[in-house]
Amino acid sequence: MKKVAIFDLDHCLVEANTSFEFVKYILKREKRFLKLFFLYFTKLLLPFLVFFFPSKTDREIYLKFLKGFKKDVLKRYAEEFAVYIVKNFSNKYLHEEVNKFKEEKDFILILASSGFDVVVEAISKNLGFNFYLGSVIEYSNNICTGKLIKKSDGKKLEFLQDEIFPQIGDIDFHNSFFYTDNLSDIDLAKVIGNSFGIVKYSREAKFWALHNIPVIYKIPVFKHYNYLFIPTLYYFIVRFPTNLIGNIYYHLFFPFIFGILVSAFSNKDILILLLAFLGYVALYEIGYILNDCVSVKKEEKPSIRIDPNSFFCKKKNIAILIRVLSFLFISILLIYLTSSVPYLFLISNFLILVVFLIVNNLKQQTRKFLYPFLASSHLVLPPLVFNPHPIYLVPIGLFNFIWHYISVFEKFIVKPDLKIILISLPKILLLFLLTAFSYLKPDLINSKVLLLSFLLCVFDFLYLLKFSLIQLKKGFKTT
Repeated sequence: MKKVAIFDLDHCLVEANTSFEFVKYILKREKRFLKLFFLYFTKLLLPFLVFFFPSKTDREIYLKFLKGFKKDVLKRYAEEFAVYIVKNFSNKYLHEEVNKFKEEKDFILILASSGFDVVVEAISKNLGFNFYLGSVIEYSNNICTGKLIKKSDGKKLEFLQDEIFPQIGDIDFHNSFFYTDNLSDIDLAKVIGNSFGIVKYSREAKFWALHNIPVIYKIPVFKHYNYLFIPTLYYFIVRFPTNLIGNIYYHLFFPFIFGILVSAFSNKDILILLLAFLGYVALYEIGYILNDCVSVKKEEKPSIRIDPNSFFCKKKNIAILIRVLSFLFISILLIYLTSSVPYLFLISNFLILVVFLIVNNLKQQTRKFLYPFLASSHLVLPPLVFNPHPIYLVPIGLFNFIWHYISVFEKFIVKPDLKIILISLPKILLLFLLTAFSYLKPDLINSKVLLLSFLLCVFDFLYLLKFSLIQLKKGFKTT
């Protein structure tokens, strides 16, 4: 009996979204820079697009940019792209596993992906796989229509059983292997005797652990570790991309609006707010660095954001010293620009760093009770340089801090319905009550406080809208 070794592609065998990278590769080669700009813009908006159009996958959206290309042109570019992607984005450990299985005569190698079939085919040939599975691009008269005629998302087991397994014959599934990072592949993982979840974050490891499937941590690789020594770049390169939309909104947009509301909004005040943000991030990064380089080694289910044995982590003390000196320098600039000592800002920053250092030395189950302090600091610390009235901190406490505490009880947030009921609806109701109270006490709850409150509920309104649309769609289906 033959055995199979099945590998997922995106963020597993290669550390990239091959659909996005393939489209980007072609547009660059074709010098279609306007389309390339819109591709990046689409990627930025992708969380919103998928949010409102949950039936659409990211690759279906990216494929629109290839509409009108000839089939043979896409195939030629796919062959070039396969060489490029394998060379620059390979997961070294899994690449070595592929080579080991190729030496075993009784193993059949299958590359099973939801990526474009033309790309998956080219990469499978480049790496010496026996079979491949991908999402099939639609062509009309050998011209790409920008649509898929078959999507393999969540259906890999079904398509493998229908199309590939019959060609192999009798298969010893118990002694076969499967590697994937895709949580929707759980049905296939349960069929294959030796399945492994490829993960970076602890939340992913928890999912696979629930199904008794072991995990393999993939180590992120950075080409320019030296950049990470520069204050704020560790945050923007390593941490910021992990939740792009959320971090843009809560870590950049909200503090900026907060700072505008509690200052005179002059050019000088904007400079002060920018320096305060840079100083806060520089000091806060110390907690990030110690967590990612030291604490992860002691965690049972860590989130791997950087190789803890990398050159940067070995020289972490230098990086920390640079950040302390940067914060002190920025503090001197702030004292000069404000003509006073911003005690509240300085003391709060050091207190949050102390909290972060404590968190890094606590067990994973215990530390989550201090997370609300860290999460709230992103919203409020930079604007504290203006010594705002305490009433402006009320929205942070009511709409961010309290519900972060509710969220740490994961057993209550196991379904989207419960998240709506326990978090979003109460926050929206509280916003309405606060608005009504502002009419009674306009001198206490002013329009600025209400604006901050509303901004902290924006995503809850979106969750509620999405939930309502899904329920409405279900209602139409049943009638």
